[in-house]
Amino acid sequence: MRRKIDWLFLIKVNSMVELEFFMTQYPKTSSSYSNSNNCQICDKSDHKMSVLYPSCKCTDTCLTRYLFWKCKSTEQIVVKGINLHKSTTQNKEVRTLNIQGITAKFKKLIEELIFVKNISKPYKIYQKLLLDNNRDPQMPKLTQIQSFLKYRRSKNGDVNSIVGLEEFVAPKILKNNEQFLNDEPFYFGVDINDGSEDKHFHLCITSKTLLNNILYACTFHFDCTYKIVKYGFPLIVFGFTSIQRKLYPIVYFITSHEQEIDFDYFWRSLIQTCHKLNKDLINYVNYICIDADRACANSIKTNLENSKIIMCSFHLTPILSNSLQAS
Repeated sequence: MRRKIDWLFLIKVNSMVELEFFMTQYPKTSSSYSNSNNCQICDKSDHKMSVLYPSCKCTDTCLTRYLFWKCKSTEQIVVKGINLHKSTTQNKEVRTLNIQGITAKFKKLIEELIFVKNISKPYKIYQKLLLDNNRDPQMPKLTQIQSFLKYRRSKNGDVNSIVGLEEFVAPKILKNNEQFLNDEPFYFGVDINDGSEDKHFHLCITSKTLLNNILYACTFHFDCTYKIVKYGFPLIVFGFTSIQRKLYPIVYFITSHEQEIDFDYFWRSLIQTCHKLNKDLINYVNYICIDADRACANSIKTNLENSKIIMCSFHLTPILSNSLQAS
């Protein structure tokens, strides 16, 4: 029969930030294992709490142990211990500097930048944190942020995971003209694979209303964006611009690769879908603006033979400049 441990209550805090600062008065700890139980912190026990058992790392023979209860609903944390050390009398600044790695405060700030500000690149996150917290001694280094994001993605699962995607997409694939309402999104060009070099991933999404924009557009655009992509594959947008210089998306295309075969797959799928909806895409697209990507240009020449390709000035200017300098 296991002996009951007489844990000594230490403190109840409201966040990991408070817990981290409280523990700086003791030597560093490591958590050997954890589990999940019904919450014993809140009045209601209809949710779970995480239970961790950190141990002191001051010496190999130290008997100090801690017990953390962390509510998964409110994030409140109860701290208990046994065979405790005496707390140090260090001031706040010294205790802050003793925190190893990225602190809970900055982890929370990074999460907010990712989900609220839509900033996911390590260097962009580092710049933003530096501007807002340049005098904070806890400010993480760029390499620490890079490692944190890499570990975070690994912990949250494979960023290119397709588990359950086929089942989700299957009932929303366009089969005929009467299947969906005008503003109801549907999928086409579905080729769900793991995104490896041998098995490319393709998935297109649009609606009847968005496709109707083909009838009224003059200059179309086809380009890839990484600015709104946090994980996984890049997003390609096919749309058109108005005389007021506003962009109106028509189709969103997710692909694991940006090769000519991937662009060919997109155009063939879109042409077939337009035929199902009684639209002749080939004769509607007169001008299409793209970047300097040769694979993209070749695919347009192959599938949209009536279209004239326009290169955007952002890419055209340096190409002309380099050509003039070379001559």
